[in-house]
Amino acid sequence: DYYKIDGFPYALLKTEALAGLERYDEAINYLKSGKNADGIEPYYITNTLGNVYWLKGDLETAISQYETTIELRPSYARPYVYLGYIYQQLKQKDKAIEYFMGAIELFYANYLLDEVEYYTKLIINEIDPTYIYPYLLLERAYHEKENYKDAMEASLYIDELCIQNEEDIQIYMLNIFHIGENAYFLHEYDSSKELFLVYLEMLEQNRDPVYDAECEAYVYLGLISEHFKDNGKAEKYFKKARKISKERADYFLKYISDKNEN
Repeated sequence: DYYKIDGFPYALLKTEALAGLERYDEAINYLKSGKNADGIEPYYITNTLGNVYWLKGDLETAISQYETTIELRPSYARPYVYLGYIYQQLKQKDKAIEYFMGAIELFYANYLLDEVEYYTKLIINEIDPTYIYPYLLLERAYHEKENYKDAMEASLYIDELCIQNEEDIQIYMLNIFHIGENAYFLHEYDSSKELFLVYLEMLEQNRDPVYDAECEAYVYLGLISEHFKDNGKAEKYFKKARKISKERADYFLKYISDKNEN
Protein backbone atom coordinates (compact mmCIF):
# COMPACT_ATOMS: atom_id res chain seq x y z
CA ASP A 1 0.00 0.00 0.00
CA TYR A 2 1.05 3.57 -0.64
CA TYR A 3 1.45 5.49 2.58
CA LYS A 4 4.05 7.76 4.12
CA ILE A 5 6.29 7.96 7.15
CA ASP A 6 7.27 11.55 7.98
CA GLY A 7 6.01 12.55 4.55
CA PHE A 8 8.13 10.00 2.66
CA PRO A 9 6.62 6.99 0.83
CA TYR A 10 7.03 3.77 2.81
CA ALA A 11 7.99 1.77 -0.29
CA LEU A 12 10.99 4.02 -0.91
CA LEU A 13 12.08 3.80 2.72
CA LYS A 14 11.85 0.01 2.63
CA THR A 15 13.83 -0.08 -0.61
CA GLU A 16 16.58 2.08 0.92
CA ALA A 17 16.58 -0.10 4.05
CA LEU A 18 16.98 -3.30 2.01
CA ALA A 19 19.83 -1.70 0.07
CA GLY A 20 21.43 -0.64 3.36
CA LEU A 21 21.41 -4.32 4.35
CA GLU A 22 23.12 -5.08 1.00
CA ARG A 23 20.03 -6.93 -0.22
CA TYR A 24 20.25 -5.06 -3.50
CA ASP A 25 18.38 -7.41 -5.84
CA GLU A 26 15.57 -7.76 -3.30
CA ALA A 27 15.37 -3.97 -3.02
CA ILE A 28 15.26 -3.54 -6.80
CA ASN A 29 12.63 -6.23 -7.32
CA TYR A 30 10.51 -4.87 -4.48
CA LEU A 31 10.44 -1.33 -5.90
CA LYS A 32 9.94 -2.45 -9.48
CA SER A 33 6.79 -4.25 -8.44
CA GLY A 34 3.88 -2.26 -9.77
CA LYS A 35 1.90 -2.84 -6.59
CA ASN A 36 4.59 -1.49 -4.27
CA ALA A 37 5.31 1.55 -6.44
CA ASP A 38 1.66 2.40 -7.01
CA GLY A 39 0.92 6.09 -6.46
CA ILE A 40 4.56 7.18 -6.16
CA GLU A 41 5.88 9.83 -8.54
CA PRO A 42 7.96 8.06 -11.26
CA TYR A 43 10.98 10.34 -10.71
CA TYR A 44 11.13 9.26 -7.06
CA ILE A 45 11.21 5.63 -8.16
CA THR A 46 13.97 6.07 -10.74
CA ASN A 47 16.03 8.18 -8.34
CA THR A 48 15.76 5.56 -5.59
CA LEU A 49 16.64 2.80 -8.04
CA GLY A 50 19.67 4.85 -9.01
CA ASN A 51 20.70 4.92 -5.36
CA VAL A 52 20.38 1.13 -5.07
CA TYR A 53 22.32 0.41 -8.27
CA TRP A 54 25.02 2.84 -7.12
CA LEU A 55 25.34 1.04 -3.78
CA LYS A 56 25.40 -2.26 -5.65
CA GLY A 57 28.33 -1.01 -7.72
CA ASP A 58 26.45 -1.03 -11.02
CA LEU A 59 27.40 2.51 -11.98
CA GLU A 60 26.25 2.26 -15.59
CA THR A 61 22.68 1.40 -14.58
CA ALA A 62 22.76 3.95 -11.75
CA ILE A 63 23.73 6.66 -14.25
CA SER A 64 20.90 5.60 -16.55
CA GLN A 65 18.36 5.77 -13.69
CA TYR A 66 19.54 9.22 -12.62
CA GLU A 67 19.44 10.50 -16.21
CA THR A 68 15.86 9.22 -16.47
CA THR A 69 15.04 11.02 -13.22
CA ILE A 70 16.33 14.29 -14.69
CA GLU A 71 14.24 13.75 -17.82
CA LEU A 72 11.16 13.18 -15.67
CA ARG A 73 11.81 16.10 -13.28
CA PRO A 74 14.52 18.50 -14.50
CA SER A 75 14.01 20.76 -11.47
CA TYR A 76 14.91 17.99 -8.97
CA ALA A 77 18.49 18.61 -7.81
CA ARG A 78 19.40 15.28 -6.17
CA PRO A 79 20.11 13.21 -9.31
CA TYR A 80 22.49 15.94 -10.48
CA VAL A 81 24.34 15.66 -7.17
CA TYR A 82 24.56 11.86 -7.37
CA LEU A 83 25.77 11.95 -10.97
CA GLY A 84 28.38 14.49 -9.91
CA TYR A 85 29.66 12.09 -7.26
CA ILE A 86 29.65 9.13 -9.64
CA TYR A 87 31.60 10.96 -12.33
CA GLN A 88 33.99 12.25 -9.66
CA GLN A 89 34.46 8.62 -8.61
CA LEU A 90 35.11 7.71 -12.26
CA LYS A 91 37.62 10.59 -12.47
CA GLN A 92 35.69 12.26 -15.29
CA LYS A 93 36.26 15.81 -14.13
CA ASP A 94 34.25 17.68 -16.76
CA LYS A 95 31.18 15.49 -16.30
CA ALA A 96 31.41 15.76 -12.52
CA ILE A 97 31.57 19.55 -12.69
CA GLU A 98 28.70 19.68 -15.20
CA TYR A 99 26.33 17.80 -12.90
CA PHE A 100 27.43 19.45 -9.67
CA MET A 101 26.90 22.84 -11.32
CA GLY A 102 23.45 21.73 -12.47
CA ALA A 103 22.58 20.93 -8.85
CA ILE A 104 24.11 24.17 -7.56
CA GLU A 105 22.08 26.29 -9.97
CA LEU A 106 18.88 24.55 -8.86
CA PHE A 107 19.79 25.00 -5.20
CA TYR A 108 20.47 28.68 -5.78
CA ALA A 109 17.19 29.13 -7.67
CA ASN A 110 15.39 27.68 -4.64
CA TYR A 111 17.40 29.78 -2.16
CA LEU A 112 19.08 26.72 -0.63
CA LEU A 113 22.22 28.69 0.11
CA ASP A 114 23.91 26.20 2.46
CA GLU A 115 23.78 23.59 -0.32
CA VAL A 116 25.17 26.14 -2.78
CA GLU A 117 28.07 26.84 -0.43
CA TYR A 118 28.75 23.14 0.20
CA TYR A 119 28.84 22.01 -3.43
CA THR A 120 30.67 25.02 -4.81
CA LYS A 121 33.38 24.39 -2.22
CA LEU A 122 33.41 20.71 -3.21
CA ILE A 123 34.20 21.65 -6.82
CA ILE A 124 36.78 24.23 -5.75
CA ASN A 125 38.52 22.06 -3.16
CA GLU A 126 38.29 18.61 -4.73
CA ILE A 127 37.93 18.93 -8.50
CA ASP A 128 39.17 22.18 -10.07
CA PRO A 129 40.22 25.26 -8.06
CA THR A 130 40.63 27.32 -11.26
CA TYR A 131 37.07 26.86 -12.58
CA ILE A 132 35.42 30.24 -12.21
CA TYR A 133 31.69 29.48 -12.20
CA PRO A 134 31.41 27.89 -8.73
CA TYR A 135 33.13 30.98 -7.29
CA LEU A 136 30.47 33.17 -8.93
CA LEU A 137 27.66 31.28 -7.19
CA LEU A 138 29.61 30.96 -3.94
CA GLU A 139 30.01 34.75 -3.88
CA ARG A 140 26.26 35.17 -4.44
CA ALA A 141 25.46 32.68 -1.68
CA TYR A 142 27.69 34.57 0.77
CA HIS A 143 26.12 37.85 -0.32
CA GLU A 144 22.56 36.58 0.11
CA LYS A 145 23.50 35.24 3.55
CA GLU A 146 24.79 38.76 4.32
CA ASN A 147 28.31 37.45 4.83
CA TYR A 148 29.77 40.37 2.90
CA LYS A 149 33.38 39.88 4.01
CA ASP A 150 33.57 36.36 2.55
CA ALA A 151 31.58 37.51 -0.49
CA MET A 152 34.17 40.23 -1.07
CA GLU A 153 37.03 37.72 -0.77
CA ALA A 154 35.33 35.48 -3.32
CA SER A 155 34.78 38.47 -5.64
CA LEU A 156 38.43 39.48 -5.42
CA TYR A 157 39.52 35.94 -6.24
CA ILE A 158 37.14 35.89 -9.21
CA ASP A 159 38.79 39.13 -10.34
CA GLU A 160 42.19 37.38 -10.29
CA LEU A 161 40.84 34.39 -12.22
CA CYS A 162 39.27 36.66 -14.84
CA ILE A 163 42.62 38.33 -15.45
CA GLN A 164 44.69 35.13 -15.35
CA ASN A 165 42.38 33.12 -17.61
CA GLU A 166 41.18 35.98 -19.86
CA GLU A 167 37.57 35.24 -19.00
CA ASP A 168 34.64 36.74 -20.89
CA ILE A 169 34.43 40.51 -20.43
CA GLN A 170 30.80 40.19 -19.28
CA ILE A 171 31.81 38.01 -16.33
CA TYR A 172 34.60 40.44 -15.47
CA MET A 173 32.15 43.35 -15.56
CA LEU A 174 29.53 41.54 -13.49
CA ASN A 175 32.18 40.79 -10.91
CA ILE A 176 33.18 44.47 -10.76
CA PHE A 177 29.54 45.23 -10.00
CA HIS A 178 29.52 42.59 -7.24
CA ILE A 179 32.74 43.92 -5.70
CA GLY A 180 31.13 47.35 -5.61
CA GLU A 181 28.00 45.86 -4.09
CA ASN A 182 29.91 44.07 -1.33
CA ALA A 183 32.00 47.19 -0.68
CA TYR A 184 28.76 49.14 -0.21
CA PHE A 185 27.47 46.75 2.45
CA LEU A 186 30.90 46.80 4.13
CA HIS A 187 30.48 50.62 4.31
CA GLU A 188 33.45 51.22 1.99
CA TYR A 189 31.49 53.92 0.17
CA ASP A 190 34.30 55.67 -1.71
CA SER A 191 35.56 52.40 -3.12
CA SER A 192 32.03 51.27 -3.91
CA LYS A 193 31.29 54.49 -5.81
CA GLU A 194 34.42 54.18 -7.95
CA LEU A 195 33.61 50.57 -8.83
CA PHE A 196 30.06 51.36 -9.91
CA LEU A 197 31.32 54.23 -12.07
CA VAL A 198 33.88 51.91 -13.68
CA TYR A 199 31.13 49.34 -14.26
CA LEU A 200 28.89 51.93 -15.96
CA GLU A 201 31.75 53.14 -18.12
CA MET A 202 32.52 49.60 -19.26
CA LEU A 203 28.83 48.92 -19.83
CA GLU A 204 28.72 51.63 -22.50
CA GLN A 205 31.14 49.56 -24.61
CA ASN A 206 30.02 46.04 -23.66
CA ARG A 207 26.26 45.81 -23.29
CA ASP A 208 24.67 42.42 -22.75
CA PRO A 209 21.06 42.06 -21.50
CA VAL A 210 21.93 39.03 -19.36
CA TYR A 211 24.55 40.92 -17.34
CA ASP A 212 23.07 44.43 -17.53
CA ALA A 213 22.83 45.89 -14.00
CA GLU A 214 22.82 49.56 -15.05
CA CYS A 215 19.62 50.33 -13.15
CA GLU A 216 20.97 48.77 -9.96
CA ALA A 217 24.30 50.60 -10.27
CA TYR A 218 22.49 53.95 -10.42
CA VAL A 219 20.45 53.00 -7.34
CA TYR A 220 23.64 52.25 -5.40
CA LEU A 221 25.22 55.52 -6.57
CA GLY A 222 22.11 57.37 -5.42
CA LEU A 223 22.31 55.76 -1.98
CA ILE A 224 26.02 56.51 -1.72
CA SER A 225 25.35 60.14 -2.64
CA GLU A 226 22.69 60.27 0.08
CA HIS A 227 25.25 58.92 2.54
CA PHE A 228 27.56 61.81 1.65
CA LYS A 229 24.62 64.27 1.99
CA ASP A 230 24.70 65.11 -1.71
CA ASN A 231 20.95 64.92 -2.18
CA GLY A 232 20.96 66.67 -5.55
CA LYS A 233 23.29 64.10 -7.08
CA ALA A 234 21.37 61.30 -5.36
CA GLU A 235 18.15 62.42 -6.98
CA LYS A 236 19.83 62.53 -10.42
CA TYR A 237 21.04 58.94 -9.99
CA PHE A 238 17.62 57.75 -8.81
CA LYS A 239 15.98 59.45 -11.82
CA LYS A 240 18.38 57.66 -14.17
CA ALA A 241 17.55 54.34 -12.48
CA ARG A 242 13.80 54.93 -12.72
CA LYS A 243 14.10 56.01 -16.35
CA ILE A 244 15.51 52.56 -17.11
CA SER A 245 12.80 50.84 -15.08
CA LYS A 246 10.78 52.41 -12.29
CA GLU A 247 9.55 49.02 -11.11
CA ARG A 248 13.04 47.56 -11.04
CA ALA A 249 14.54 50.61 -9.30
CA ASP A 250 11.86 50.72 -6.61
CA TYR A 251 12.11 46.97 -6.03
CA PHE A 252 15.89 47.22 -5.68
CA LEU A 253 15.66 50.14 -3.27
CA LYS A 254 13.40 48.03 -1.05
CA TYR A 255 15.77 45.05 -1.40
CA ILE A 256 18.71 47.16 -0.18
CA SER A 257 16.61 48.75 2.57
CA ASP A 258 15.63 45.31 3.87
CA LYS A 259 19.27 44.20 3.89
CA ASN A 260 20.36 47.36 5.71
CA GLU A 261 17.69 46.77 8.36
CA ASN A 262 19.04 43.27 8.93
